Amino acid sequence: MTEWKVHLQRLLDDRRRGSLQILSLFVDMCHRLTKAGSPGDELRHALRLLTEAHPAMALLWNLRARFEALGDAPSDVLAQEAALFLRRVHQQSEAAAQKLAAHIPQGATILTHSAGSQVRSFLRACLKLGKGIRLLCTISEPGGEGVQLARWAHKHGLPVMLLAEAQVIALMPEIHLFLVGSDALCFDGIVHKVGTALLAYHVWLEHRPVWVLSCSAKVFARPWGDDLAGVAPPLRRLPLPQATPLYDCTPWEYVSTVATEEGIEPAASFRERSGLLPDRG
Repeated sequence: MTEWKVHLQRLLDDRRRGSLQILSLFVDMCHRLTKAGSPGDELRHALRLLTEAHPAMALLWNLRARFEALGDAPSDVLAQEAALFLRRVHQQSEAAAQKLAAHIPQGATILTHSAGSQVRSFLRACLKLGKGIRLLCTISEPGGEGVQLARWAHKHGLPVMLLAEAQVIALMPEIHLFLVGSDALCFDGIVHKVGTALLAYHVWLEHRPVWVLSCSAKVFARPWGDDLAGVAPPLRRLPLPQATPLYDCTPWEYVSTVATEEGIEPAASFRERSGLLPDRG
């Protein structure tokens, strides 16, 4: 197997990195393939495989749509398009993180689930602004990404507590809001790491707000379905039947606020502006 195919297989098998990280690594691979003289069909094929391996990642699907719009374009054109798209996503993500950090209440205790580069950008901005927030990170099984986020926050001097998802209810009186990133913003809600929907439901029941940090490039104008659930890593490396969903969908009804590069707005107005309201015709 050639080197780039080994690299691609690692991206296909990756179940820990977020969509922006996967996109960044794919764009880097596009540049290397172009320098090696690979045809455009190899880049298109690699991206098709990525969307199949990570069906809930809207960034990959939206880049795939851009590739398809370019028809039979050569690899250098596709690589340039990928780089332009990645640059725009980075700009949108950073702008959204900065705007949310400026808007977040001083001294808030924030519950998170899973981890992502945009959430880390938000936390860096909060530290610079002296927001004095406290972070509650769920372990985020399967995968344990919340442990990574908790370690990162502790290393950067942010007050943080690691907890199991089952412990959230006991700490609910301390929580001011539940903040999550997203892999996609679809017709039915927020697509994110499995377990988000259940946590959002309990937070909603307790009259705490659910805030989503995202960007326009993650709008995915299609309904949620089991085909987006993906395949999770094993809970334990034991010869036992184990559940496989990696993503779930938090219904819009539980979401109060959406933060993007456009600003902070109620979920209802974001849906209307982004064309994610159901067709009533």
